[in-house]
Amino acid sequence: MYNDAIVWDRVARKPHQQVVQEPGVLHAVQLTPSPELTLITAGRGQVHTWEGGVRKATLCSGRGSVHCMAVSPHGDLVLIGFGDGAVSSTRVAAPFEARALTSPGGEVQAAEFSPDGRLLAWAETGGQVAVHDMQSDEAVAQLLGRVPRIEDVLFSPDARYVVSADYSGALCLWDVRSRELANTFAAPGERIFALALSGDGTRLFGVGGRGGLLVYSMLDQQLIQRIKGHEARGSAVAISPDGRILVTADERGNVRLWGASSLEPRAEVQAHKKRVNSLAFAPNGRLLATASRDQTIRLWQVRPSGLTPIETLRFHTAYVTSLNFSPDGALLASGGRDARVILWDTATWQPQAVLSDEISWIRAVRFSLDGRLLAVAGSCDYIRLWDGSHSPPLATAR
Repeated sequence: MYNDAIVWDRVARKPHQQVVQEPGVLHAVQLTPSPELTLITAGRGQVHTWEGGVRKATLCSGRGSVHCMAVSPHGDLVLIGFGDGAVSSTRVAAPFEARALTSPGGEVQAAEFSPDGRLLAWAETGGQVAVHDMQSDEAVAQLLGRVPRIEDVLFSPDARYVVSADYSGALCLWDVRSRELANTFAAPGERIFALALSGDGTRLFGVGGRGGLLVYSMLDQQLIQRIKGHEARGSAVAISPDGRILVTADERGNVRLWGASSLEPRAEVQAHKKRVNSLAFAPNGRLLATASRDQTIRLWQVRPSGLTPIETLRFHTAYVTSLNFSPDGALLASGGRDARVILWDTATWQPQAVLSDEISWIRAVRFSLDGRLLAVAGSCDYIRLWDGSHSPPLATAR
C-alpha cells in the first residue's frame, strides 16, 4: 500500500506501531524525539500526528501537496514544505481538546459568551435560544422563540438579558434569570442579520435586508434611528473595543466605517469580491479582520478616517463564515463551510493549528473571556468546545 506507515522496534525487529492515512499517497514521515513516539505523516494536503497507531490531531489540511517535513530538535515544532513553494510551521501538540454541549433545538446558527465569560448562549434553527453556565457546566435556560430561525444573539453587559434577532425581523429581549420573554421590539419591514452592542450597553445596532443601519435604545427597547447605509443587503456589524468606531458590511463585499457616537459615515472600501460574512476587531482596536464568501480573510489597519489593507489570508477552501480574536490578541480563529477552524498566529499570520470536526460547516467561532475555550457552532445539534487549558500558549502577541 502507498498510504500506510510502520514504526519498527529495532531491538525486537518487529513493528512497533502502524498507521493508515486516509486515501492518498504518503509523501513524508517523521518521528518526534519524545517518549510517546509521536509519528507525523504527510500526504496530499494532510498532515496528521499519531500515537500508538491512533490519530491524535490534524496539523494541516487542504492546502495542497506536502513535499517535505522537518521536526525541531525538541520535537515541539514541525516545518512543512508544500508543492506550491510555500513553507509553514506549526506546533506538534494539539492546542485544544474537544468536548460537546448538546443543542436540543436543532442546528446551531449563532453563539456568544457573556461579557464575564460565565455563560454561553446559542441560537438554534428550531427557534430556541439555549443558555449554558460554563462554571457549573449546566443548562441555565431553553428560551422558545417566535419563529423557526434566529439569526444572531448577544448578551447585555450585566449578562442578565439575551437579545435575539429572528427571521421575521423581531428582536426578543430574554430575562435569563426568570427564563421569560421580557419584551419584543422591531423595525417594521426589516429583517436583522447581525447585531452589535455599544460600549456602554445603551444602544443596539443592527444591519438588515434593506442595507440600512438600525439603532435601538436598550433602555426602553425602541427603534430610535434608521440610517441609510449600504446599497446592498447588510450582512455583518461590529464595534471597536473602545466603543468609538462602528463597522458594517454588505453582501457585495463593501465595508463601511462609522463614528459610533455621531453615526456619521467616515469611509467605505470594497473589501472583498463577494459577501462579507464576519467582522472582528483585535483587542487593541487597531486591527480589523473581514471574512468573505470569496474564501479569504483580509486584515485592515483601523484609523478614525478609514481602513488600510495589510494582509490577505488564504487557507480555507470554501466560504469563510466567522472570525474571533483571542482576548490576548495572540490568535485569530476563523471558521468556514469547509468544516475547519483555523487558528492564526497574529505575529506571523501563519496557521498554528487546524481544528476539524464532523460538522458539515461552521457558523460561529467564539473565544471565552480567558481564552482557554473556543466554542464552535455549526450545522449540527451540538456546540463543540475546544479546551486549551492544558496547553502552553500558541503564540505571543507583539
